[in-house]
Amino acid sequence: MLRNIQLLFILLFPISWAVQAGSYESHAEIHTAISSFLASKSRQLSDDTVIDVQQIDRRLRLAKCEMPLKISLLPGSRPIGRISVGVRCEGSRQPWNIYASAYIKTFANIVVLNKSLPRNSEISSSDLILKKMELSTLRSGYLTDLKEAVGKKSKRSLPKGTTLNQRLLITQKMVKKGSQVIILAKNSQLAIRVSGKALSSGAKGDLIRVQNIKSKRVVQAKVVSEGIVQIPL
Repeated sequence: MLRNIQLLFILLFPISWAVQAGSYESHAEIHTAISSFLASKSRQLSDDTVIDVQQIDRRLRLAKCEMPLKISLLPGSRPIGRISVGVRCEGSRQPWNIYASAYIKTFANIVVLNKSLPRNSEISSSDLILKKMELSTLRSGYLTDLKEAVGKKSKRSLPKGTTLNQRLLITQKMVKKGSQVIILAKNSQLAIRVSGKALSSGAKGDLIRVQNIKSKRVVQAKVVSEGIVQIPL
């Protein structure tokens, strides 16, 4: 009965809950556990990350956990910007659960325009630079590779300094449905070219269905350039 009352108090009043006389969980250890967890999650986005875990209320007294602490993000959260983190002790004697706040600054090199472009302009590598930016400030998405933008067109007029994302770009179809294509089958030692017909449209890098005109066989091929698709040999 007492354990249930204690558990109820920590769920309803986490900053004022106290345990029976004995050892308490170190706030420093909780802080370290949260920082380590967030660091591992943030590396999935970038190696350049600054993590600021806010101090836990000094009045909070938590029973020493008999098992490793369980750290988790709230459902749907990403380890970026201001977040809340769940910290749970599943020890058999006095389990508890609290929430802590943290701010994560994650930086990466992002594709940015180094000149203004009119609407429907084809983008070249000379139009672009990589700029180090904090990801939490980029609400509309971003690109990290210049190749993701080169060869595409701008959907609207874009000023210098624009952070590019896929919604600002028009992906040009290098192969149109029904058009004749070259099917290239190659490896490091041999290359074979045959005529084919595109059964769907695709941009560079897309996988589309094509038909070998001679054999009538339908295969899936990768668009590599204007009118050319490739299959493994």
